[in-house]
Order: sequence, then C-alpha cells, then structure tokens
Amino acid sequence: MNEKNIGTYIKELRMQKKMTISKLSETSNVSQPYLSQIERGQRKPSYDIIKKLSEALEIDFYELAWRAGLYTDAEIQQRREIEAFYNSMTPEEEEAYIEKQGKDDLLWEYRRLHYPDLKILLNGGNVFFGGKSLNYEQRETATKILEVLFEKLEVNCPSDEDIEKEYDHMKNFKFTFSNQDSSDRDKDK
Repeated sequence: MNEKNIGTYIKELRMQKKMTISKLSETSNVSQPYLSQIERGQRKPSYDIIKKLSEALEIDFYELAWRAGLYTDAEIQQRREIEAFYNSMTPEEEEAYIEKQGKDDLLWEYRRLHYPDLKILLNGGNVFFGGKSLNYEQRETATKILEVLFEKLEVNCPSDEDIEKEYDHMKNFKFTFSNQDSSDRDKDK
C-alpha cells in the first residue's frame, strides 16, 4: 500500500487544483467537517466518499482507493496491467478480443449445459438432491463417493475443440434456419 496518508494526499490534490476545502465540499457533496477530518488523518474515507472525491478532484477512482488502503498493492498492480493491456490495443484488436471473450463465455455455458461435470456442480453453491439443499460437507462427501465409484472409468469428455465445432455447427444451423425465407420453407415441404 502507498505509505502517504490519504488525507495528506487529498489535501495536496485539492491545493494543486487551487480548491478551498469548502469548494471541494460543494463539488464532491461531502461535508466540510468530514473532509477536514479526512485531511487531518482522523477519518478514513469509504468507497462512496472516495468515489465522490475522485470525481471532484478528477483523479482515477482506483488509484485514490488504493492510496486509501481500500485495494492492496497486488490488486492495483493487476488493474494497471489490465488497463495497460487494453490501452495497448487498436480499436480493431480490442473489438476482436471482446468478441473472443464473449465466444469463450458462450462456449463455457454451452459446455456447462450440454456436458455438465458433476464434480464442478457439486463444488458450486446451491446444490440440491431430491429438493434438499446440500451443505459443504455433504457436497464434499458426495464428490469423494463419486470419485471412488468412477475412478476406473476412462476420461472421454469431448475436447474443447470438439465442443467448439459442435457449438459452431449448432449456431450456424439455427442461424440458417431462422434466416430462411418462408417461401424457402414451403419449397422444403
């Protein structure tokens, strides 16, 4: 975490912007006495207050929240890396990346629906058996029993590539069918 006191940092930002504490109070909609306590280090601002101050001071919310100790060094570093990754892309690369992420999400959902893995289901929350909710210990026990029961079975789940081909085929089939003109459908009869 950044060692500088958040209150001192906010005061420095305010002074750089040539704002009085009353002007910052008015702009941020945070009371002047509360701002004064933050600047003197007597109060630690919440996410909500940090959001208001970041907007009023025109500074990145995450940087200010990190300086306030609301994010760890690792979290802010990860955010900076992600931001740098996106900023390094051209608009076309960013669009292609987002499209790929969307497809990956759809493929994961397709896999989950068409090839459900009991182990993954049991490790998730809100698992029911015959209408009865299973707690963590019951899910763990069921997982262990199933692992012993099925340990000799061959792994034969389709590969990611096979599932993607199946998904694309299914998607293209539905798209073709839904775009077929009604007169074309009549010809098929």
